[in-house]
Amino acid sequence: MKNKTLELTNVLSDPTRHGIYEYIIEATEPVTVKEIAEAFKIHSNVARLHLTKLTEVNIVESFLNDTKRRGRPNRLYTISKEATEISFPYRDYKLLSSITLGAIAKLGEAGKEILFEVGKDYGKKMIENLNLTNYEENISNLEKTKLLTETSNLLGLYATFEYDEKTDTMSYLIKNCPFRELIAGKDDVICHLHHEFLKGMFTELFNEIEFKEITNMFDDCKVCSYDIKFLTLETSN
Repeated sequence: MKNKTLELTNVLSDPTRHGIYEYIIEATEPVTVKEIAEAFKIHSNVARLHLTKLTEVNIVESFLNDTKRRGRPNRLYTISKEATEISFPYRDYKLLSSITLGAIAKLGEAGKEILFEVGKDYGKKMIENLNLTNYEENISNLEKTKLLTETSNLLGLYATFEYDEKTDTMSYLIKNCPFRELIAGKDDVICHLHHEFLKGMFTELFNEIEFKEITNMFDDCKVCSYDIKFLTLETSN
């Protein structure tokens, strides 16, 4: 583990390489050497070298895109399915999470309900911890969306928002799942937990909303996406 950590820190210490790694995470499709070279304004050979370094430490994986056309097939690069964690000293939070989820599973439906409730509470706390003192008391939904973008980036979700001021609705797309390595065999529980966590964030900031999942990356979709509809409540005098 120590050697692995040193390899990762060495590879990601290069600013351009780290930028390429983040670029690949945010991409919804596998990328090519040419795409990386153009995005970072570097020679193709340099881009290929950076990509090779990222694949050598297993944080990026590559494959040939054989389209059956003439010429050499393109090599595509995408984010690895293997989790990448660096900590000093080494701590196995994945094992702890798996044990905790196993214990909750033994409690049946009651355990799941508690898990989902706690997940929603943690989502609310994420918003409570934001410094909103620099904003007016009644900030717009567009400004709140910017706050959610910052929070999502801190959580490593690589999320994007599409806000329609005319209809007062929002689309929320997540490109990276922070619970990917815990999903196997427990996708319904983990996805529901994440759903409630996100719902907690949104309800704390926007109060009355409809929060609906549209796509899930574990159903062979490119991203997890949600539609958020803002509800206007009647107030009594």
